Amino acid sequence: MISGFASLIPVVQSIGNLGFSMAPLWWALLFGGTYGGNITMIGSTANIVVLGMLEKECNYYMKFFKWLPIELLGGVLPMLVA
Repeated sequence: MISGFASLIPVVQSIGNLGFSMAPLWWALLFGGTYGGNITMIGSTANIVVLGMLEKECNYYMKFFKWLPIELLGGVLPMLVA
C-alpha cells in the first residue's frame, strides 16, 4: 500500500512545478495512505499483528468481507474527526 502512494510523490512534485499549491496534495496523499491502509487487512502493521494473534490464539481465520465493515468504521470515524 505504501509503495503505491510513494509512486505518487513525483506526480505531486510535478503538479507543484506547474504553480499549484502542494500542501493540500501532500496532506491528501498522507491521509489517503494512512486511512486507506487502516481499512485493509494488510495495509497496516497493527492489522497484520492482530490478524496473526487472532489466528494463533483463537484459531480463527478472518475473511475479508467480515473484516471490511469493522475497519470501515475504524477508518471512517477517525477521518471524520480529523
